[in-house]
Amino acid sequence: MPSAAATFTKQLHQSISDKLDQYYGGGQILYVCNRGVPDAAPAGDGSSPRYPLSSVFAAGGALAKLNGEVKRGSVILAMPGHTENVAVASAASLAAAASNFAICGLGRGSDRPTFTWTTATSSWLFNTTNMGIANCRLFLAGPSAAGALTVAAPITVSADGCFINDCEIHWGWDADSIVGIGITTTAGATRFRFNRNDCYAETAAVPTTTFLRLTGTDLLEIDGTRIIGPGSTTAIGPVQQLTTAMLKANIKNSIFQNILAASTIAFTALAGSTGTMDKCSLGVLAAGNGITTGSGIQVTGTYVAVAGAAGTLATG
Repeated sequence: MPSAAATFTKQLHQSISDKLDQYYGGGQILYVCNRGVPDAAPAGDGSSPRYPLSSVFAAGGALAKLNGEVKRGSVILAMPGHTENVAVASAASLAAAASNFAICGLGRGSDRPTFTWTTATSSWLFNTTNMGIANCRLFLAGPSAAGALTVAAPITVSADGCFINDCEIHWGWDADSIVGIGITTTAGATRFRFNRNDCYAETAAVPTTTFLRLTGTDLLEIDGTRIIGPGSTTAIGPVQQLTTAMLKANIKNSIFQNILAASTIAFTALAGSTGTMDKCSLGVLAAGNGITTGSGIQVTGTYVAVAGAAGTLATG
C-alpha cells in the first residue's frame, strides 16, 4: 500500500498537471505557500513545492519575480492551505510586460488558498492582459466576523482577457463588514471570464453599491456561476451595468439572486447591451422581471422567481 506521503505527492502532481493544462503553461512555474508543504518546509525560491516562496504579493514574492520579466504562459501555484492578506492599495499593479499568467490554487474546499482584504483601501488590480486567478477563496470584506470594515474597491479589472474562475468569493459578512463595489470592470476589460464561481454575502451585508459592476466589458463570459446576496437597492442587483453598455455578452447556466427585502431586480442591465442570457435563474423577494427590461440582452430559458414561489419566464 502506498504511503500517505506518496499518495499526497501523486495527488499533488495530478492537480498541478490539471491546472497547467487549463491555464497556460510553457513559462515559469512558481510555488507559493506560507505554511510549508510538507509542514515546516523551508521557504525558498519558489522552484518546487518543497521550497516555495512565502508570498504572492510581498516584496520578493511571486509577482515581484514575474514583474517586468514574465515569460508567456507563466503559472503561480498557490499550495493547499496558503493564506495571504491583500493589505495595501494596488497590491498587484504590474508592469505591462507582466501579462499572460495565472495564479492557480491547489487543494479543495476550505483547504484552497485564501486571500483576505484587510483595509478599506486594499485592492487587487487586474491591469495587464490575460492574467487571472483560479481555484482560490477570496474574502473581499475582510475575515468573517472581524469587526467593522468597508473595503471600497477590492478588485478592478481593466485589461483584455482577464479571468476569475472556480473561486469561492465572500463579499459581505454583516452590516459593518461590506464592500463598496466588490469587483469593478472598466471598458478595457474585454473578454473577461467569470466562470464557475460561488459568490455570497449575508442579507445584512448590503453593499454601498453592488458586488459586480460591469462597465463596457464586451465579450463578457459568465458560465456556471452563483451570485447570491443583497444589492444596494431593490432595483440594483448584486450585478449592475453602468455607463457603457456591453456587447456580445455570453451569460449562461448561472444564478443571480438579490436577497434584499422587496428586491425586484437581480441583474441590473443597461440599454444598448447585446448578447445572450440563457438558462439562468433570477431570484428576487418581490414581484419583478429579475433583469432590467429593454436592455437588448436576449434572454432565453431564464426564469425569475420570488422566494418560495414558482418561477416565470424573464424577458430581456
